[in-house]
Amino acid sequence: MGNGRAIVPAKGVKYLARQWCVMSPSAGVSDPNTLAQSITYACENGDCTSLGYGSSCGNLDAQSNASYAFNTYFQTMNQSKGACNFNNMAVITTVDPSKPPCRFEIMIDTRQQKKASPTPSPTVYRSSAAEIEDIFAALITGIVGLFTLI
Repeated sequence: MGNGRAIVPAKGVKYLARQWCVMSPSAGVSDPNTLAQSITYACENGDCTSLGYGSSCGNLDAQSNASYAFNTYFQTMNQSKGACNFNNMAVITTVDPSKPPCRFEIMIDTRQQKKASPTPSPTVYRSSAAEIEDIFAALITGIVGLFTLI
């Protein structure tokens, strides 16, 4: 990739704080539909494509799927505290929830713009409606299975 040379990170890139939004381990989900609605909202406004079949995060358990969805929305919203609630089912953590090969990303901080050379906004990729429906069908199946075990 670097034509025999080491790849060097870009200079001056500032990331948001090392914190993630995850499904609370103590989340009492009496209504799986509430969780499904929260995941739908998070993925419609974030980037859940990595949760798709064959993707890097395609083999997560139901709680990790929800956590990934919650985190992608939280990061898209510049880690705003209000962006990590999801009907009291989510919490902010400083423990990286990544499970290789699935990385729970932290976004680049775009809030501090330099006057001389403004930083362009990051590109946010949106999933197609069909991809989101496939992801949710798999998530709902996993969630229902998880709560059947409880």
